Amino acid sequence: MARRRRKGFDFSEGTYYFQIKATPYNITISRKEEGKAKDRFAHYEAVGKTAEWMGMWNGKDFEK
Repeated sequence: MARRRRKGFDFSEGTYYFQIKATPYNITISRKEEGKAKDRFAHYEAVGKTAEWMGMWNGKDFEK
């Protein structure tokens, strides 16, 4: 029986995050700069991946 995989990292403050929806696990991608994060996010959507923008982590919550 497979066990549930846990998140193996901590979010860092001031970093932008987005997720690529994949089977069996979602892939979380981070970038320090907003422009680079939005560029990669747009790239993944352009090639047909389902992506979810999470925003910038402020230490407690995501800011869109």
